[in-house]
Amino acid sequence: MYKTFVRNFIIFIGLFAMLNFFLWNYCVEEVVTYAPKGNYFFGDISRLGYVRFTKTNIWDFPEFTKKHIKAKNYKGEKVDVLTIGDSFSNGIGKASYQDIIATNNNYNVLNIPVLRTGDFIEQVIEMNNGGYFDVIKPKYIILESILRTSMERYAKDDIDWNKVPTKEEMIQKYPILAYNQPHAHDYENNQLTPPKPDLFKVLFEKIQEKLNFKKFITAKPKKEVELDVATPTGSYHFINTGNFKYLYNLAKLHFNDEKLTLNDVVYLRKLKQPMFTSQRPDVIIYYKDDIDLLDDFVPEKMSRANDNLNKLADILAEKDIKLIVMTPPDKSLLYRPYLKEADFPVNPYYVYTRTLPKRYTFVDADVILSQALKDGVKDLYWAGDTHWTPNAIVALFDKKYNYFK
Repeated sequence: MYKTFVRNFIIFIGLFAMLNFFLWNYCVEEVVTYAPKGNYFFGDISRLGYVRFTKTNIWDFPEFTKKHIKAKNYKGEKVDVLTIGDSFSNGIGKASYQDIIATNNNYNVLNIPVLRTGDFIEQVIEMNNGGYFDVIKPKYIILESILRTSMERYAKDDIDWNKVPTKEEMIQKYPILAYNQPHAHDYENNQLTPPKPDLFKVLFEKIQEKLNFKKFITAKPKKEVELDVATPTGSYHFINTGNFKYLYNLAKLHFNDEKLTLNDVVYLRKLKQPMFTSQRPDVIIYYKDDIDLLDDFVPEKMSRANDNLNKLADILAEKDIKLIVMTPPDKSLLYRPYLKEADFPVNPYYVYTRTLPKRYTFVDADVILSQALKDGVKDLYWAGDTHWTPNAIVALFDKKYNYFK
């Protein structure tokens, strides 16, 4: 009896491990670690929903002859356009709109990520008041935020418009600038000095890395990625709950691909027609916060956001800098007209904001991308991601739209 139990237990453990090994290596790993094993793409909400049907082969993207400058590579070149924004501005989704701006206009375009979550206008104000724009002298600043979180970023009523950062604050809050940029104030020969690394800590981390005996059963993301949505991070063992979430969602999809919630944070809906080139081109998945944050878009907040952006435009105009505001639409809003069942209200942001007086240039991404969909352009957004593709930025920055007047 005891031997039979032990034998069956060993067989069960072996089969359990083999199942996990197979699921992890052939189904789940490349989805959740942001590391496809071929020339295809999954995306952030594919990871959150543990699904593979969003697999999209990567096509030949347009080549832009002039590349933008990343903050870490800036060497003091003249800057025509400075871009500040979230992951849409930082190249997630394999789409760098800065490159098409640089190529079409022969501009030097510098991208600086938002360095503190949520502080979009504040970062521009501190950089301006701290003298940073007096050094790089941009002609234009593009401020970008995805729609769903734009109110919490732009509609604040407690912005300190007069704050002047100290040297210590500049180093602490803006490490990219501290490492690479001169400062307008005369700090240490006009150069901010980064803090010296802790050599003992670095050495300890190197030793710890070399002695990581768990590597043979652990997978790590192959590169760091900045995302707008919460995603699985860190290290993954081949035996993990994600394997069974994948199986569970696969079973759900088998019986219903019209309307589902995956892993509590991803919504799946059926489209009226194919809009993607994924394995299920007539199915869309989108992030739950697209819907959950709709309550933020009330007239009071949208008006305050516009007032704040107008005030920012006025401040920048004193230094002959023009402000351009770009708000990429949420995936759910852009594709809403094509859903078989649209069970959520339309976000009123674009319709309402069009009626407001603006002293900044407003990039109406909703109108332009909606027209591209009407024209039959597929894969404007990735099937399994919250971000747009190169197809979207080609449509958005067509030469007929002159944002740089």
